[in-house]
Amino acid sequence: MIRPLLTAGLLFATFPICAATEVRFLAERYPQDLGAVRMVSGEEQSEAFDLPTKHLSEPRFAPQRTFRIRTVLKDKALATVELPAGGDSFIVLLVPAVRGGFKPVVLPSDRDRFQAGEVYCYNHSPNLVFGKVGSAKLALQPSSGGILKPAGARKENFYDVLFYYRSDKGDRPLSSTRWPVDGKVRSYAFFYVHPESGRPAFRTVDEFLPPLTPATDR
Repeated sequence: MIRPLLTAGLLFATFPICAATEVRFLAERYPQDLGAVRMVSGEEQSEAFDLPTKHLSEPRFAPQRTFRIRTVLKDKALATVELPAGGDSFIVLLVPAVRGGFKPVVLPSDRDRFQAGEVYCYNHSPNLVFGKVGSAKLALQPSSGGILKPAGARKENFYDVLFYYRSDKGDRPLSSTRWPVDGKVRSYAFFYVHPESGRPAFRTVDEFLPPLTPATDR
């Protein structure tokens, strides 16, 4: 079952943040000419960095609980990120917004709420997306996301994965594949409209989780 998570759009109090608060970024995609970006809040700003699409960025210190992401060359605002009042480590998924820039989706980074073996799925398509990962069912309305905990693996140590999307012509297959069982990673799955085919598609990004130690057990 999909469990709800914190997403952009919720309003949180804004106040100074300690240097220990970390943010990592992952963009679904972005224009080729985007270039480097910064986190900016008032007079405070981060060093320039590139947004990754194939892996999470290195941890970076957030200047405030609320900050903007701006391009370096043209100083263009791309998104406003609002971190929850509690917590000191977050993952920010950047999904292209309809009017340009990004819609940020803020996830807690701690393993109690987002565990190894689980998948955070986000539906950026205009269609209902549904299916199964093993025996775990998935159903996502447009512009929604949540954590899926796969279940019902085969004895060969993989999950049968079936995805469909709902169109005005009925339910259509999206993908039929297999996912390995891996207790050392958590993953991110983006459903979106493929720019060439014009049909819903998906891609995944894996995050390797090192063994827990007192320093990493958050």
